[in-house]
Amino acid sequence: SLLMARSSTRTTELAVRTAMGARQGRLVRQLLTESAVLALVAGALGVLLATWLQDLILGFASMERLGLREVGVSGQMLGFALVLSLGTAMLFGLAPSFLGSRTRPAEDLKEGSRGSGAAGGSKLRSGLVVLQVAVSLVLLIGSGLLLKSFAQLRGVDPGFLTENVLAAEIALPASRYGDAESRIQFYEGLKERVEALPGVESVAFSDRLPIRNPGNNVALWSPERPPATNTDANFAFQRNIWPGYFQTLDIPLLAGRDFQETDAGGATPVIILNEVAADSIFPAENPLGRQVAVDLGGDDPVLFEVVGVVADHKLTSLSSRTRLSMFFSYFQRTSSTMEMAVRTRTDPNALLRPIQEQLWAQDREIPLASPETFEDVLASDVSDSKAIATVLGMFALVALFLAALGIYGVLAYYVTRRIHEIGIRVALGASGGRVLQLVLRRGMVLVATGLVIGIVGAIWATGWLEDLLFQTTARDPMTFLGVSVFFGAVALLACLVPAWRAIRVDPVDAFRSQ
Repeated sequence: SLLMARSSTRTTELAVRTAMGARQGRLVRQLLTESAVLALVAGALGVLLATWLQDLILGFASMERLGLREVGVSGQMLGFALVLSLGTAMLFGLAPSFLGSRTRPAEDLKEGSRGSGAAGGSKLRSGLVVLQVAVSLVLLIGSGLLLKSFAQLRGVDPGFLTENVLAAEIALPASRYGDAESRIQFYEGLKERVEALPGVESVAFSDRLPIRNPGNNVALWSPERPPATNTDANFAFQRNIWPGYFQTLDIPLLAGRDFQETDAGGATPVIILNEVAADSIFPAENPLGRQVAVDLGGDDPVLFEVVGVVADHKLTSLSSRTRLSMFFSYFQRTSSTMEMAVRTRTDPNALLRPIQEQLWAQDREIPLASPETFEDVLASDVSDSKAIATVLGMFALVALFLAALGIYGVLAYYVTRRIHEIGIRVALGASGGRVLQLVLRRGMVLVATGLVIGIVGAIWATGWLEDLLFQTTARDPMTFLGVSVFFGAVALLACLVPAWRAIRVDPVDAFRSQ
């Protein structure tokens, strides 16, 4: 668009060259060469900016979360930038070059700088601005929906404590901890050591911690209402936990009791259900004291007595629906690998080294694996949504800037080509407000047209984002309205700069310039 505007201002120069014998092909080559130099310089500047800004960009959005393993300046990237620059010169330089080279020496030299330019070029420039506005609006609405979805996701209550909780994995070697008694003694001793550290409130163990370790579901049902087939049964996530697990993670116990050390291997097998599991297995009934059958992979299901019901909480991710879950006593189902959750009064990262030392005091050969706070766990859970929203938001902001630049360029060209006309209007008594209205009306008509096309395009395009949104509809009216108003405000600012120049036109200077 800017190249077309520039070529139309060189009508006299190109007419003189034609009059002196230059053929159209020669003029096209000249204009294409100029656009190629411009594109190559811009491409080099783009590579330089990308190199400078890559650390900043990667700080906002992890490319690894988007499937990109290698980032940074490379020969492949430089080659792509070169091809893109040359392609830009050819694709967007041809139309201005052909329009600029189609000169009529006699008429153009007679018209001089008073000509308003080719009507076709003016319409094409206006069409490009409308297209820029439409595409920018689609990107802005898409990023707005993703950002709103991300905000909704971050606001989800996981149902358990996440502040000042450190999570880590401990794997006991089977060669030295092959029986249940040795495992229980190890974890019991470690629990006492870590809880004795200053700043530690409580310690809990589970074979899988919520969100950090999803999965592992099996079938369960009421023996009084057995399913016709295994696939007809309810499936629930299973967790082996240590007594005090719910208290450490601040998960409310709604009914019954927690596990006790007496819930050992020789005692009655016991189980605790979450609320949705209790309602599914025992609808409108009291589950306490009832039995449930659990398919643990043997020939026959194992019967467990329900001793408690806990509040629902997220087990797989913040965006997932509440799933059925059941909890077993570690004393009845021991495992060598466990996850440790340490609730602290201060920054849990400050206790990482002391906890490791207590583990080494218990067994020097066992490391504290994959330590992280639960706040980091939640941040990692929503990182995909954050990365996609951030990248699309960056594209949208760049598109918004280009659209505003396009609007400004078209109106600035419009004002420049009509300096003589505006001077006459002012000389005949037109007020500044009238001149301002003349320029703004032309710019805002283009913006309004682009907004209408952009809204229609966004209604279609945002359907592709449906699977990425959380508690947000793809056609959220507030997002559409808010983004459109914001874009209109930015476009108005882009229109005001050339409009302000128009109302300051001095009729005497306008006549003298002609």
